[in-house]
Amino acid sequence: FSSRRRHTRCSRDWSSDVCSSDLLMDASSLPCMIYNVPGRSAVKLHPEALRRISQHENFWAVKESSGSIAEFLQYRALAPHARFYCGDDALMPFFASAGAVGLVSVAANVWPEATRKYAELALQGQHGSLLPLWSDASNALFSASNPVPVKALLARKGWIRSPGLLPPLSDLDMSGLDPLLEMDLRIQEWLGATI
Repeated sequence: FSSRRRHTRCSRDWSSDVCSSDLLMDASSLPCMIYNVPGRSAVKLHPEALRRISQHENFWAVKESSGSIAEFLQYRALAPHARFYCGDDALMPFFASAGAVGLVSVAANVWPEATRKYAELALQGQHGSLLPLWSDASNALFSASNPVPVKALLARKGWIRSPGLLPPLSDLDMSGLDPLLEMDLRIQEWLGATI
């Protein structure tokens, strides 16, 4: 890891987001997507940090997973040149209506073709057949900490050899596979009806 700012010390307030993001984007030769996933990081991306990060030459896009349309719109106003992707499968129709250009998806791991179709329909404003099905699908995939349910379903489908997880994650966190298998069937039926 090398950086033009190798000796920069980052502060402990929101500006540390800018400092650490700059260090990573300086080290990259590719366009970078910033993730705003407060449910995982326990802190949301500060609006001023996004405004400053978005000025970096390697900044490209934002994965927005705040769950708030109001925050999504605020972020878009602060970085109007950026591409914003919905980071929450269940909210794609709403974020697409607010200007998201695509989806960074968990569901695509287990339902790639169906998720592609879902995102396309959401981006086209055709929301009628999407809810509550995709909200239910998202809830099923998050019935335990991600990636526990996803790996369980992938293993059941034979797409991976084992649902192996590293501690503290465990397949024992799931109450069972039946709800996921039922959702898998519902998604496949929906896809068949939309083609």
